[in-house]
Amino acid sequence: MILNDDKKYPFHETMNLDLSDVRVYRELYDIDILLVSESNKFVVLIENKIKASESKNQLRRYLDYCEKQYIGFRRVPVLLTLHGDEPSEEEYSIISYESVYDILKFSLKIWSEHISQKVIDFISYYIKTLEGLLMKDETISKLCKQIYTEHKEAINEIMENIGGDFNTAITQFMEKNTDLKELNKGNNRIVFLPKKLIEKMPNDLMQPWWSQYPIQFWFNIFKEYNKFGFIIEVGSFKDQNRRANFLKYLRNAGFENIKDSAMSVESKYTRIHSDYPKFQDWDNQEALSSKLIECYEHNQESVKKI
Repeated sequence: MILNDDKKYPFHETMNLDLSDVRVYRELYDIDILLVSESNKFVVLIENKIKASESKNQLRRYLDYCEKQYIGFRRVPVLLTLHGDEPSEEEYSIISYESVYDILKFSLKIWSEHISQKVIDFISYYIKTLEGLLMKDETISKLCKQIYTEHKEAINEIMENIGGDFNTAITQFMEKNTDLKELNKGNNRIVFLPKKLIEKMPNDLMQPWWSQYPIQFWFNIFKEYNKFGFIIEVGSFKDQNRRANFLKYLRNAGFENIKDSAMSVESKYTRIHSDYPKFQDWDNQEALSSKLIECYEHNQESVKKI
């Protein structure tokens, strides 16, 4: 799914559009993919990033170009990345290659009887390409499991060393903030909440995600982009009406960026606050720890709203 809870283009509206006149441009004004429908006054610009990071003002330049070139059009800017990274421009929606993979698999399953074999072959080939990119290929998966089984101790030690500086920095961060409780942790992320907040929240409302609570705080590091993120996010509820009520409560508490479409049945995850400080000295766990502590203190206004 496209993550756009704080940009809020209602994507379901496109289901009612006749898009037969859409023209697709590649690298027009350096925009990776541009979709233009003159009849619907509708333009989609897609910036594709796999390993490279954004250049300075790149996303803003593309928005400005479309605004001047397509006057009166509804603009839908999208950042496509491997894992759904946050864009520098808030107007952009987010989509990951994981989502593209799931959408294509689902589309083939539903529509294979209604499209030509050439199209099926093309999509199938692209799905296989994505499987390699996302490590979803069954053969690769079995090989990885076999390697891990045979070399478990060595791989664990490698992974511990790879994430060592971050893990040590997180340990120091949690020691500094004893009012917090760790809920989930990986080599590149930590999910946590204030203990007092946990005491006030139910733990039986949620679809499976990184914690059992309706809201979570998390740090995620993005070494390739020389930054890390502090994110406050609302997850996927079992009952969408309760989720909508919770988001309305948060909006009334001061999170004014929560839009009405975040409360729709299609919406599952809503980032209500995020901060992405620049950081490069990844081998210096002391510096990283200090930066994490500084970032959390800097975002206390949003934390206290909750």
